[in-house]
Amino acid sequence: MKKIILIFCLLICLCACKVAEDKELFNDLNNIFDHIDNISTYRINNKMKYYSYYLPSDMNEEALDSESIVLKYNDNKIIMNLNVSNIINTKYYTDHILEDESIFSDDYIIYKKEGKLKTESGQSVAYIFKLYNYKDIYILHLISSNMNYIGTIKKEDITQTLKHLLMIAKNTNVLNEDVIKEYSKKDIIEYKKKQINLFNTSMPVSGTIDSLLVDDAIIGDGIRYDGQIYEDERNEEVPIE
Repeated sequence: MKKIILIFCLLICLCACKVAEDKELFNDLNNIFDHIDNISTYRINNKMKYYSYYLPSDMNEEALDSESIVLKYNDNKIIMNLNVSNIINTKYYTDHILEDESIFSDDYIIYKKEGKLKTESGQSVAYIFKLYNYKDIYILHLISSNMNYIGTIKKEDITQTLKHLLMIAKNTNVLNEDVIKEYSKKDIIEYKKKQINLFNTSMPVSGTIDSLLVDDAIIGDGIRYDGQIYEDERNEEVPIE
C-alpha cells in the first residue's frame, strides 16, 4: 500500500512539474508576442525566385526548390515556403483575411496566437501561430500573409526558434505578382498536397502523421476523410473558398 501511495504521489508531482513547465513556456511565448514590434529589422541577405529574406547567423538552410526551404536551428528543421493560397485570394478578394489553413487537427493545439507585424519595408502582415503537442512531439506552425513556417521542434528550442521565425517573417519580401502569374487557383490543391508530403518526409516524427491531419487534408494521391485515405478524384477546377 505504501508503494502505491508513493507512486501516486510521484505521478502527482510529475504532473505538477509538467503544468509548471508548460505555464512557463506559455508565459515566454506571450512575452515574445507582446514585444513583437521590438523585433529588429535587418538587411536581407538571401534571395529565392519569388522571395528574399534575412537569415539569422545561427541558422542554416537547405533549398528544396523555388518555393521551399528547410531552415535548420540546432537539430530542428523548419520548412519555409510560400503561402500561395493566401497570396492569390488576397489579390482577388478585397475583403479576404488570413485564413487558419492548417493541415493539422486543432485537437493537438496547446498554444495559439494571432496578430499583425510590420515588415522591414513597412508592410503590415497578418500572422497565426500554433504550437501542437503530438505524443510529446512538439510541432510549430507560423502562418503569415505570404509565407508558411512549419516543423518539429525540441521543447527547449521553441522560444528561440519562434523568435528567429518572427525575425525572418519581419524581414521577408515576397514578389506577390510573380507568384500570382505563376500559380492559378487550381494549383493550390497540388501545392497543399506538396506541403503535407514535405513535412511527412522531412520531419523526424515517428510513424505516420495521418492521425494529425484534418479531415479533407490531402496526402500523397489521396484525401484523408474520417481517418481513411481515399483516391483524390477532385476536379482541378474546384473553387477555393
